[in-house]
Amino acid sequence: FEPTQDLDITYVPGNDINVRLGLDRNYGDGGKFTMGFTFQNYSEDQYNDKNLFQAGNRLRGDMSLAFRAGRSTWALYGVNVYRDQGDAFLDLVDGSNNVVGDTTVVVGWQNLTVAGLNGSVPMGSTFRIRPSFDFRYQAREESNGEGWLAGAGADIPLRLFGGMDTFPRGRFSWGQLMAPDGETYSLWGVELGVTLRWRL
Repeated sequence: FEPTQDLDITYVPGNDINVRLGLDRNYGDGGKFTMGFTFQNYSEDQYNDKNLFQAGNRLRGDMSLAFRAGRSTWALYGVNVYRDQGDAFLDLVDGSNNVVGDTTVVVGWQNLTVAGLNGSVPMGSTFRIRPSFDFRYQAREESNGEGWLAGAGADIPLRLFGGMDTFPRGRFSWGQLMAPDGETYSLWGVELGVTLRWRL
């Protein structure tokens, strides 16, 4: 198709192939184990018969384990996503923003690993608290953008009146990230929020 009427160009999106395999099994008193594997392959996006972008193959593995501990329920999970090298097409421009050529650059591989634990814990006979903990680590072929982030938080489901529920929540995150200048910087953040839900 032609993405714009101002320029005489044609864009042809590439194909996307997904293959998914999954396995799950119940065990014990309400426990469940699940795992999965996904493979994604992308063909070239064509921009005026040139490769605009081709993402590398992606491999993803998932695992989760849900279980009970007394009156509490917990879920332990992990995800790993790997994206192979890809190609990107770029126009070369001069100081007046005129296109003077083109080139293709290699986009390096990336790998993201996530692990976490969340649960639902009764507090007396009136309400429950739902804590969560997670850790993320990103590795890249180019060092900039590589780093880790850890977080911990919780929310508390509360029934206000009638059909209204509220979910106050809080979360604290901290980590480190490598910048393009090669330096590693620490970062942290706090998130506070509330969700309201009505039942009609």
